Amino acid sequence: MTKQVLDRASGSSVEEAEFASPIEHDLLSTEVYVRLRRQIVRGRLAPGQRIGEADFARRWRVSQATVREALRRLASDGLVIQIPRRGSYVASVSEATARLAYDVRFTVEPIAVTQVSRAAMAPCLPPSEYELDRMRAAAAADDTAMLVDADVTFHRRVWEQSEGDLLPGSGPKSRPRFGVLP
Repeated sequence: MTKQVLDRASGSSVEEAEFASPIEHDLLSTEVYVRLRRQIVRGRLAPGQRIGEADFARRWRVSQATVREALRRLASDGLVIQIPRRGSYVASVSEATARLAYDVRFTVEPIAVTQVSRAAMAPCLPPSEYELDRMRAAAAADDTAMLVDADVTFHRRVWEQSEGDLLPGSGPKSRPRFGVLP
């Protein structure tokens, strides 16, 4: 029987098995990245909380190097802050910073969409529709983690399909942090 625990952010229960079970996957650092990211977005790992490499390595039966690689990716996404000789901590994003990032994105992203439309890049359309459907389903199910993931994927694809790097730092890498707003 799988034990259910309460997810602080959403108030819904989540399976304890995912949080505690060992990882059995070919790309371990990717699986660790996905699991940690999900825990951050869902609020199970709170802003400012220390993420112990050894603890998660032991819990998921992977090496500390695997956890460290996942934490580097999360730091690159802005979800984790790494302090030398102190450890890794869940990042927090102020509401003002999030609003500014959204303002910048809303100004620049229409240009990327226009470029994609002009280029008539058909490969962009089916994944975009798929991600839009995922966003709708997540909103209907009140699943914040899935909504953020689908939203990030949708916007990343728009930026990848556009014909240039319009404004470095305002594209997909700025998106994951919005899942951890206070």
